[in-house]
Amino acid sequence: VSYGFWEHGANGAGRGICVGSRASHTAVCSPCLQMNDTPKMRLTPSVEDYLKAIYALTERGEAASTSALAEALDVQPASITGMIKRLADFGYVEHTRYRGVHLTEKGSKAALRVIRRHRILETYLQTHLGFTWDDVHSEAERLEHAASETLIERMATILRHPSHDPHGAPIPTSAGEIE
Repeated sequence: VSYGFWEHGANGAGRGICVGSRASHTAVCSPCLQMNDTPKMRLTPSVEDYLKAIYALTERGEAASTSALAEALDVQPASITGMIKRLADFGYVEHTRYRGVHLTEKGSKAALRVIRRHRILETYLQTHLGFTWDDVHSEAERLEHAASETLIERMATILRHPSHDPHGAPIPTSAGEIE
């Protein structure tokens, strides 16, 4: 028996823990049946890191290979394969065997939300808390998974909605657009 975390939208019953596979989950969970059998994967820090890494590797239009992802995330290639399958099952990526992986629109939106949080945090840490240019990245890496959207939006407002982080990278807008 495996345990899955499922999150339901406005038509669903909130957050919950269901026992079993995706198939058994949707067979017994009425909110999922009402939503046309499309449960959403909970975006854990690990999932967010995968999405962010895939985004970075595919920015130029090329697919991300499992070996490139393994190197970027410092994990074993076998771990990559399992996560890619789960991400594909939930509609975050499209995977073509021996060709690599691309983010779907849903995956790109999720990746850009994480990237926005990271870059706003970096900017705030440097501008308002005196972190050095060299230290902001590692600190933002730790904080990006815990910061709420409300906190990030308040930081962005205080920062007057910056377009670039301290390293010069563009910051996605709250609407998920990037220069």
